[in-house]
Amino acid sequence: MKTTSVRFRLLIWNIGLLTLVLFGFLLVTHTFVRGYLLSSIDARLKSVAERTADMAIRFKSSGGQMPLPSGSPRPPRFGGSHRERMVHLYNPQGKAVTLFGRQAPSQEEPWDKAAFKQAILGEAVFKTIKTGHSTLRLYSCPVIYNGKCTWVVQSAASFTELEILINNLTFTLTILVPVAIIIAGFGGFFLTERALRPVRQITDAANALSTDDLSQRLPVMGADEFAHLAETINNLLTRLEYGFDQLKCAIERERRFTADASHELRTPLTAIKANASLALKGQRAPQAYKDILQSIDQSADLMSNLVQGLLLLARSDSGQLSPDYTKVNLRKLLNDVAAIVPRKSTQAAFQVQVDDSLKTIIADPEQLRRVIINLLENSLRYAPRGSKITLEAYGEGNKAVITVTDEGAGIAPEHLPHLGERFFRVDAARTRGKGGAGLGLSICKSIVEAHNGQMTIDSAPGHGTSVTIIIPRAPSLEV
Repeated sequence: MKTTSVRFRLLIWNIGLLTLVLFGFLLVTHTFVRGYLLSSIDARLKSVAERTADMAIRFKSSGGQMPLPSGSPRPPRFGGSHRERMVHLYNPQGKAVTLFGRQAPSQEEPWDKAAFKQAILGEAVFKTIKTGHSTLRLYSCPVIYNGKCTWVVQSAASFTELEILINNLTFTLTILVPVAIIIAGFGGFFLTERALRPVRQITDAANALSTDDLSQRLPVMGADEFAHLAETINNLLTRLEYGFDQLKCAIERERRFTADASHELRTPLTAIKANASLALKGQRAPQAYKDILQSIDQSADLMSNLVQGLLLLARSDSGQLSPDYTKVNLRKLLNDVAAIVPRKSTQAAFQVQVDDSLKTIIADPEQLRRVIINLLENSLRYAPRGSKITLEAYGEGNKAVITVTDEGAGIAPEHLPHLGERFFRVDAARTRGKGGAGLGLSICKSIVEAHNGQMTIDSAPGHGTSVTIIIPRAPSLEV
């Protein structure tokens, strides 16, 4: 196991925390047990001492006489059970005396002289003392009679066995703590390994991912934090997959757009080059030169329109196609456009219908004019001789609706989803012969979307085509 791994750090942190908790528990247990046993012994010693003092005071009050101090040269040793409690009464000189005429014990001096001196001064004292091989718990208190300390009572009990018990308990817990830490270490190793297993599985699954195939997803097991992490990564992969797909589509569109633009530009350039070369070969009649120059001029116009369209689409892609909003008289604009669009050889009739309620709208007049011209030119390319093209505008709530409807051959359903794509033609060969480059509907769509509107196309073979534009009548000028 690597020392820098999360598994190792979790294991060390858990063992360290467990060690602190166990040693803290050991300290608290030792302190609590010792304190409880001491308080229990102290309470009994205090009770015995107080009863002895009370008996001495009553004996003194009844007129009895206290005997002379006994003359034992040294105190006896105490040992055995903690139940062997002893009590002695001392005069202010530190000599043991008797009660009720009984012989005083063979202890001449107090068990603890320092505690005796404190009791003479009126202070009750608990102490733990050593006497030979035994440990005693001692209580010393003064006996006050007529306002002065007449005697001192010292009650004692053996503390040896209880001390041994406390030490054994502490030793046992001290031995058990390392054992518990070792067991917890092994247990923590396996539990940490099991708990972090989903992380390893997520890591293995993530390593198997590649940019060529982002459809794979990480396994989601359970409902814990790791499952939430896997779901979050899966959501991220979904967004990345969508982003990569969009990027691939954009790259493919750019590649196709570049190829189509190069192809479309090559056609007029080839015509210009061919006509110029033809004009340079030999002497020709003035009319021949005029025809060649007209052909070159038409090719230059076609190339100019194509370049302008490409520039407009590039501005649209970069978000720079911002309309110059102003008030537009829609009826006048539609009539003007219908008047300037040439009918060519079809002699198709234009019918303009504008709802009276739709007097003005807020739009870019030049861009809107270009949209209508492109739509009318598309309809004229395939309009039958003598047919009618209807240009209609009406209000629908806070939106303006403009439709261009023709009576042409219509468009097959499989082609409708592709209308508006750049350089797309329903019939590529025939459309190029009529002068179209496949950019008209793309330009219209870009301009309409720049006005926060939408464009839809309805068509069916044999029933003509209808293009509908819906734009806000009065959009915010901040657009």
